Amino acid sequence: MSSKSTPKNSRTPLTTLTKLSTQQFEALLSSFDASHSYASRAQVQQGVAKGLPDVDTQLRNDLMDFALAYAEVALERGKLDDDDFLDGLVRATQDELGDEPANTRNRIRALLRAPALQIMARSTFLDRHHGRPMLRSAIDTDLRPVFVPHVDERPAAYIIWHSLYVVSAHDIYGQQEDTTEFSLDHRDLIDLKKQIDEALSRHDRLKAQISESAAVWDSYESRKGDE
Repeated sequence: MSSKSTPKNSRTPLTTLTKLSTQQFEALLSSFDASHSYASRAQVQQGVAKGLPDVDTQLRNDLMDFALAYAEVALERGKLDDDDFLDGLVRATQDELGDEPANTRNRIRALLRAPALQIMARSTFLDRHHGRPMLRSAIDTDLRPVFVPHVDERPAAYIIWHSLYVVSAHDIYGQQEDTTEFSLDHRDLIDLKKQIDEALSRHDRLKAQISESAAVWDSYESRKGDE
């Protein structure tokens, strides 16, 4: 299937999945084989790209997101082996497809049971289910004058102060953001840097210990893919 035969915006992930040839679908499944130790969203995209080189990049990424979303829902609800649940997923998109292709249900089931996709879905699900995930942060530094005894005099001294802004998601879906401000002095910055350095060191040690036997999912790379 050449991506040039159909305009990119005329296809959706489900129709793309349905229209894949048997050979292409087997290649897609192979890209989610357990032998692949994917550690980030970008690596999964690269694996799918190798399996489906003739499919438009955006269509490939949309198809991966589609499969991941289905797998997350199925894992969360414990429905990976529930035929009624799978039928419901297909029926929910039947208007899009018109006459339901006979192979759609089987392809969705096969995708949801692909080992690497299940690992990706579970890792993404667990990563998002923390209390108030931090989205971004910033530190501003201010120089504040101290006037003695009157403001019309030259400043007698200065205070260097820092403000840490942390933007977090109100819930796991990130649909509402909250900003919290913290005032920091020089000692606070030193303590914060020390704690961050120690956490990074622990992260590297743990990653080295387990990376020989299992993939370590890179949450940061995954979140970048969602931006």
